Amino acid sequence: MGTYHRRCIGVAASIAGAMFTLTILLVTLAGIRTKAQFIRSHSSDDPDIEAITVTSNLPVSDTRPYAGVSKAVYFNNAISGFITLTFKISGVPTLTLIAGAAFKDPKRIYTSTSSPLITDVVYEVNLTHGSQSGIVYTATDGNGSLTTVLITYTRDVTAPTACIVTPPPGYFTDTELTIAGTAQDNDGGAGVKRVSVMTDTTWEMAQGAANWIYTATLPIADGVLLTISARAEDYLGISQYPVATRSITLDNVRPSNPTLITTTNGLRCGIWIATDTVPVTWNLVTDGSGLTY
Repeated sequence: MGTYHRRCIGVAASIAGAMFTLTILLVTLAGIRTKAQFIRSHSSDDPDIEAITVTSNLPVSDTRPYAGVSKAVYFNNAISGFITLTFKISGVPTLTLIAGAAFKDPKRIYTSTSSPLITDVVYEVNLTHGSQSGIVYTATDGNGSLTTVLITYTRDVTAPTACIVTPPPGYFTDTELTIAGTAQDNDGGAGVKRVSVMTDTTWEMAQGAANWIYTATLPIADGVLLTISARAEDYLGISQYPVATRSITLDNVRPSNPTLITTTNGLRCGIWIATDTVPVTWNLVTDGSGLTY
């Protein structure tokens, strides 16, 4: 083989080696770029509103307790007071929370140079304040990323209502009785939390809320007129008044059998008569409840 051919082969080998090295370098750079993109994306994640805790000296109900998400908060301002929201926000410092204006308080800004940012947002609520819809809370991190939640404050000063469906009015029962009914809150209210039933002097909790049931063990005394009461309570602790009532009569004694049966013409039963109708009368029967049949 001549010198020229040996040089061509050498140059070709050098070129092939250089191309292989370039390919490896491009693959490596691509991997580095991909990894760099992942790190950059990860480091610029939105700030995390980890928790929003609602406390108050007023009756309040948080529909998503402690969760750092959009939610509804029900309140009863039959008296004046304060609603406090405690935010916990994590992310790349500096962290900022912008709390929207609500009730009588303006928009406010809170910052922290460390993570997490934990701060209280306090609103003063007086007797005349109504519902506050869609108050905006925005968290921003050091990368300029932001997270926003909306909180609606709903005023609820109206009690829910429970109704007794069974037993019907004037019902007669022995010592075991199943009481059942329905309950509902006012439109836009916090919702029915529980229903209580009373058959003597103590309120007992029923099973269920919108549809509820309670099994009562009643007094043994016969002939007693008994009043059943039921009341609903919502998540703000507002109880129904006046309560629902139903009157029943205890009947624990069987009636005795009739002792004398006669036809209307004075003949005793058992006498054949030539007619296709036989009117019959008997003496009144009274049981222990004073009922007559």
